Amino acid sequence: SACFKKPMICSSVNLLFFISAPRSWADSIIRWYFRWGAGHTSQGNYPEALTWYRRILAIIERTLGKEHPDTAESYHSIGRIYNAQGNYVEALEWYQKTLAIREKILSKEHPSTAQCYTDIAGIYNKQGNYAEALAWYRRALAIFEKMLGKEHPNTAACYNNIAGIYDSQGNYPEALVWYRKALTIVEKMLGKDHPNTAVCYNNMGTLYQRQGHYDKALTELLKAYKTISRALGETHPTTQAVKGNMKETWEKMEASKQKPFARWLEEALQPS
Repeated sequence: SACFKKPMICSSVNLLFFISAPRSWADSIIRWYFRWGAGHTSQGNYPEALTWYRRILAIIERTLGKEHPDTAESYHSIGRIYNAQGNYVEALEWYQKTLAIREKILSKEHPSTAQCYTDIAGIYNKQGNYAEALAWYRRALAIFEKMLGKEHPNTAACYNNIAGIYDSQGNYPEALVWYRKALTIVEKMLGKDHPNTAVCYNNMGTLYQRQGHYDKALTELLKAYKTISRALGETHPTTQAVKGNMKETWEKMEASKQKPFARWLEEALQPS
């Protein structure tokens, strides 16, 4: 099944990437390497992407040293590849190397340091270590609220991800409180057509489904599906995951005995 069995994670806005001034030939080579690495990443060709990111790291370490913010950003890119591959032990190691530099160079209260906290929390979440994940998300949240404010998209993403922890632990009332806080901000700051807004709709929908509130679940999941399909396209894996969540919810309802899911969805998508 394509369904997300765990709550979807909201992505943070990337607050730091190669912040130093151009470095002539090295800078030009890095930019080309990054384009190739990013291209392979978007295609899911992670081993090839990793090759290019490691070449970037070699240049940056040689020209800037091992304690430069750009070095930390290169570590972070490698960590993201391992994360995408499901190699969480390796990803965590690279995220921790990133964190060590950011805490030293940027301070422990810099938003980019907080972003690293969320990455580490995400790894613990995927490993099922919810207590540790929650602790790291709360550390990130304290910084985002202080440095960016309570209505920043990164703060909202943190609210969503904290909600996801409570959701995974079966604490649905607490999860719903945090999902609603996240949704209020993303609708206001990013709009109703942003993918992170769709993530909030999806997560609230699947939470309602687990509580047996199928009508409420379908309302939220349909909003998520309309939003994500417009933003990412019908064939995108996230769109298909949301569609799978709708189908699973519909098939739990009595009405599904008289009407197949495909027909219900076709009718639900008709202009009112």
